[in-house]
Amino acid sequence: MKLKSFNATNVRSARSQGRAINMNSKSGIISISAELASEMNVSDGDSVEFHQDEDNPKDWFISKAIENGFKCRLKKELSNSVMFNSTGMVRTFFKSIDFNETSGKMIVGKEITDLPADPSMPIWSIITKSIN
Repeated sequence: MKLKSFNATNVRSARSQGRAINMNSKSGIISISAELASEMNVSDGDSVEFHQDEDNPKDWFISKAIENGFKCRLKKELSNSVMFNSTGMVRTFFKSIDFNETSGKMIVGKEITDLPADPSMPIWSIITKSIN
C-alpha cells in the first residue's frame, strides 16, 4: 500500500483561490479573488470591465476600467477580494459559454501583453473551460 498524505503544507486552502472569478446568475454577484485583484491593482471603489472576442465568443477577458466599468467593493473586511453585482453581465457571460448552472468559478490566466487592444491596458484571460 502506498499512502499519499494531505496536510496544511500541500493542500491549498479554499480561501486561497489563486487568480479566480466567481459568478452567480441569480444574485448577479461577481467576485474577484484577492490574488487577481492584487495583480490587477483593483481595490474598493475601482472599476473593472469584461471583453469578449467577437471572433471566438467563448473567449473572455477582464481588465481594470478607466471609466464606465463595474464599480467594485471589498468583499469583506480584512480581505482584498472585491465584488460587484450585475445579473445581466453574468447571464450574458454564461449564455455565451453555454453554461446552464446558477453559479460557477473560473481560473484566470496571467496578464496578456500581446493583444492588439490598447497596449497600455493590462488584460487577463478568463479560462472559461475551467468553470465548475
